[in-house]
Amino acid sequence: MLCPETQLLADFAAGNVATFDQEDLLVHLDRCTTCRKEIAEISSAESVPSSLLPSSGDTIGRYELVAPLGQGAMGVVYKARDLMLHRDVALKMLSISGERDVLLREARIACQLNHEGVVRVYDVFEAQGRVWLSMELVEGVTLKTRFDARDYSLQ
Repeated sequence: MLCPETQLLADFAAGNVATFDQEDLLVHLDRCTTCRKEIAEISSAESVPSSLLPSSGDTIGRYELVAPLGQGAMGVVYKARDLMLHRDVALKMLSISGERDVLLREARIACQLNHEGVVRVYDVFEAQGRVWLSMELVEGVTLKTRFDARDYSLQ
């Protein structure tokens, strides 16, 4: 397999690659240091200047930010506490450019998905001039950590 296009690697990093394509890609990634590095860069790309990011302890809507979890091309994800339902969530501040209505429409569609391989979306709202998504918090290691360890299992 030749090295895939950057967009396919970005889709893989975001979890948007069909299962049958994942197998070929995983075999390639096991052999190709260049593509592993590219995925790690894509996964850790900073898209929002740190000076503009909210901090742990800040309240966004009904959510209190606990700690940043990661930052990538689509935004910044925080571990947060839902103050109304008393549960921990992943709270994503979207930073991608696009029309507000398009982002909200995509969030509404994502809220309707119910599959074990897809993170549940609980809420979508606007605050601080941004669109935010409240999602199921899934504990685990980062994609970069898995690639550095050459752990490509789908478990």
